[in-house]
Amino acid sequence: MTIVQVVLAMISTGIFVSLSVYLYVIWHADSPLLQRLHLPSLPSGNHSKARTAFVAFVAMGFAICAYQGAHTMLFWLPDHWNFGSIGSIRNSIAMGFSLFGGLSLLSFTFQACDDRSRLDGARVCNAGLRQILQWSEHASLLDKLKEEFSEAIKALQGTRPEMTPDCALQQDRMIQIYRELIWLADNQKAKVGRLQG
Repeated sequence: MTIVQVVLAMISTGIFVSLSVYLYVIWHADSPLLQRLHLPSLPSGNHSKARTAFVAFVAMGFAICAYQGAHTMLFWLPDHWNFGSIGSIRNSIAMGFSLFGGLSLLSFTFQACDDRSRLDGARVCNAGLRQILQWSEHASLLDKLKEEFSEAIKALQGTRPEMTPDCALQQDRMIQIYRELIWLADNQKAKVGRLQG
């Protein structure tokens, strides 16, 4: 093997491993690997070089798989049919499919991960509202619940220095949910006090 082939083999292996890790993260979204990679979405903003390289490798992996899949499915198109100097029809269609299909799939995947983080926020909100309703007749239990929500906020804020922008956005959503739950618990406690007083 020449040096160029070795370099290309290393890049190809890196792309394959990145795509494999990303697919694992998609299937096991609650795994510690997801928290380690900080990949719930693809936001705008600054990213680390390693994360940017990882996302670029994932995009290339999707595009390569899409190209090879489309090229294989178009086996019935002869290679000698071409668009003149552009190349064969089969290669051109496969290339177009890989660019639009592969990158659209990647975008869809990131959006799905972002939607999952929003769903997690809705679940936390739902659970908090249920607790507030269950304990709404007891002011002391509402105070205890407020303390639990405050502790959750402190725990979330304690992890902020090492986070990427997308994780910070997710954490901000969760902190806002807990703050709203604290406000609702305060509001419910005041109503209970007025009714009892």
